[in-house]
Amino acid sequence: MSILCWNVWGLGNPRAFQALKRALKKPSPNLVFLSETKLHKGEVDRFRHLLGFEEVLQVESEGNSGGLLLLWREWDVVVQSFSKGHIDVKVRMDNGMVWHFTGFYGNPNQSNRSFSWELLKRIRWVDKLPWIC
Repeated sequence: MSILCWNVWGLGNPRAFQALKRALKKPSPNLVFLSETKLHKGEVDRFRHLLGFEEVLQVESEGNSGGLLLLWREWDVVVQSFSKGHIDVKVRMDNGMVWHFTGFYGNPNQSNRSFSWELLKRIRWVDKLPWIC
């Protein structure tokens, strides 16, 4: 099992995209969570294809900031919830193991960070599955 989580600071930047491609070579992760993608709706399928993933969930950027992307292959992934700061899923691996994954990008505004922590606390206790965040 291999997972990659990365703040890419703009996936449209050729240097960031090439660095991501290198990181995906070995070991090749089944699940990738990217934050600050700065991608808009029409761009995501091209990146999914170029990176070699079967499925994708995108939370669009707002203007030139933010944006989340969850890419996966070979596993069954069921989306539980998402917002501009998180993507929460249940994952069933080929061997039947089920676990909980939350990709999280905390609010950069200090006055809103307590909301981010409360969200994580609520997500954590949704079920008793093993949890990766």
